[in-house]
Amino acid sequence: MLAVRVHLDDCMADNGPVRVLPGSHRAGRLTMDAIEHWKATTEPVTCVVARGGLLAFRPLLLHASSPARHPAHRRVVHFEFAADSLPDGIAWHGQW
Repeated sequence: MLAVRVHLDDCMADNGPVRVLPGSHRAGRLTMDAIEHWKATTEPVTCVVARGGLLAFRPLLLHASSPARHPAHRRVVHFEFAADSLPDGIAWHGQW
């Protein structure tokens, strides 16, 4: 799977950019304890993206929005892509 965010506004360090924990998507589905371990032991990367830019990441990557110190618009269009069907009876909404 791949998530792609198309930024319609600048998303700079002061208006709540996405932060990610690199490599966390390789660990598969995580328990709350495992998530806390990742948070305690991995330096987050702040994803600053200018208007018109793209941010692409694996959806299982641990990610969160930073608090906005100077709130401003940070509109995005978010797409998720997958090459395979979802497991265990889970279905995409509006699958083509």
